[in-house]
Amino acid sequence: MINFEWDLLNMLSQFVMVSLGLAVILVVIFYSDRSIFKRPEFWQLLVVANLLALAPLTISVLPEDNFLMPSSWLNPMSVESSKVVEEKSVLSERFSIVAIFLWLIYLGGTLYCFFGFTKKIVSLKQLISKAKPYEIDSELGCKLSKTIKSKNISILQSDTAISPFAFGLIKPCVVVPGYINNLPPKQRRLIIEHELTHIRYKDPQVILFIQFINCLFWFNPIFWVYLTKMTQAMELRVDRQIIRKVSPNEYAETLISVFKSARIALPHRILVGSVQSHQHQLVKHRILEIMSNPSQLNRKQIKALVCWSFAIICWPIYMMSVQAEPVSEKPWVYPLETNTKKVNSYFKAVHAIRNHKPHLGVDLNAKLGTKIIAPINGRVLVADDTTMNPNYGNVVVLQHANGVRSFYAHLSKITVAVGDTVSTGESIGLVGNTGKSTGPHLHMEVLIDNTHLDPLNFIDMSE
Repeated sequence: MINFEWDLLNMLSQFVMVSLGLAVILVVIFYSDRSIFKRPEFWQLLVVANLLALAPLTISVLPEDNFLMPSSWLNPMSVESSKVVEEKSVLSERFSIVAIFLWLIYLGGTLYCFFGFTKKIVSLKQLISKAKPYEIDSELGCKLSKTIKSKNISILQSDTAISPFAFGLIKPCVVVPGYINNLPPKQRRLIIEHELTHIRYKDPQVILFIQFINCLFWFNPIFWVYLTKMTQAMELRVDRQIIRKVSPNEYAETLISVFKSARIALPHRILVGSVQSHQHQLVKHRILEIMSNPSQLNRKQIKALVCWSFAIICWPIYMMSVQAEPVSEKPWVYPLETNTKKVNSYFKAVHAIRNHKPHLGVDLNAKLGTKIIAPINGRVLVADDTTMNPNYGNVVVLQHANGVRSFYAHLSKITVAVGDTVSTGESIGLVGNTGKSTGPHLHMEVLIDNTHLDPLNFIDMSE
């Protein structure tokens, strides 16, 4: 129920503001403690924080002076009204074309990304389907063999000269290359243990989820940076776990052996545990980290990670609280002082009296002279029979919070003036039969951002 163009602008503004705020946080961290960048949890939090920015997608408070009356309300005999209608129609037409064009670009880019994502998964599935079960011999160690059997993890061997990798959503598997049999038993064990550690941390599932998110937000390059950095951080985390059990030299030699032997490139950005032949800088960085024998998180790093995580999550929440406000926490009171609540004509109803056009509001049944009250706090914008189309007769328009406006027509008497502030339940006029009307009733409309909404979704209709 939100205006199409405003919805798009609201989404983009929130997304840009949160992304800029998180970029500032990244710069601050870069010059304070870069070691946090090596933690996958940090990059995962950044992704979550960006997604939080899109959670509300609600309307913000619009400046009252920027409101343009719908053409159906205005008096066509007024020169000033004609100018407003003309400006509004031209602006709306241009804005709608731009909005539709942007959405088409977004949908096209999303479909293209999902096509590439699906293509990568299919190619991996084909490679896995051709792989054969890998026989776990005694040289790999009893503990590793027990872990594989207890977790019911499939270890497969491909004939192609690929890099070992872990892949899968529900039941991940480990795929090792054919050349693994040419490596010493200790290196074989380290390779398989590396992939099993990825599975223990749920890295294959996380990578697939983030890649899915990237397909939805392909237009934001920062998401691709998050994915690349997070994948690298996952590898560094597993490396730290492995060198706790073996010497850094042995593990670095294993990594170099795999790098030299892997000749066939695998689909990137959807795998963990793989060492691509073209990733020279990444492999070099990993080896340097391994040889530096990095320690686990110390107290200082834990505190820093907690503090920055808190800041990352709080920033989009703060932006949501600033930009998103509910239209109305409580239902509006019935706008008539009467014991019965009856609707003569509903929202979007079609009738000959309106030239078979959809009804833009509701007609509430009432006797002549029934008191009309403000359904919620507001300010009077219009209170006469000349500003609006003569068909409406005597009209009152109220401005409420969050860009909401209500419209009351065919009044016999107006009891407020322009600029008055009215409270819930305060009289604004009496039911009449002025303008183009078939009998006494109250015609009521509700708008947000110039979009007509069903008034019955706002007012309390319970007896």
